[in-house]
Amino acid sequence: MHLQFRKFYTKVLLDNVNKGLIPFLEHVAEQGSVVDLQDSFKRHIYDAACTIATGYNPSNTLSVNFLENPFIGGIGDAGEAMLSRHILPGRLWKLQRWLGIGNEKKLGVSKETVHQVVTKYIYVGQERRTE
Repeated sequence: MHLQFRKFYTKVLLDNVNKGLIPFLEHVAEQGSVVDLQDSFKRHIYDAACTIATGYNPSNTLSVNFLENPFIGGIGDAGEAMLSRHILPGRLWKLQRWLGIGNEKKLGVSKETVHQVVTKYIYVGQERRTE
């Protein structure tokens, strides 16, 4: 791995932990709130991955409000569809894909959602780099 990239992703991860995850968890602890830690860590990793991949940090995904994030939902739906492809007989999931129903329909919607979000983040990241 290139040394500059290693330094970059290490900085991104540390910044996201220090400026995002820790303040979030401290706030939750102070409020005595109950949160889904799996969802919290998913959002933290999402912010870091977006920053590393595109140079843009959405940074609003890990918040007390837990705003809906279409990308995270799309990735979850895509994962379910991929899992069902391994469980269901090939003819069945291919029929679902052809009919546009079930998990295959979710997969189609999630692919479009992921494409839109990634395109937006890449565009925003490019704009910030040119400023």
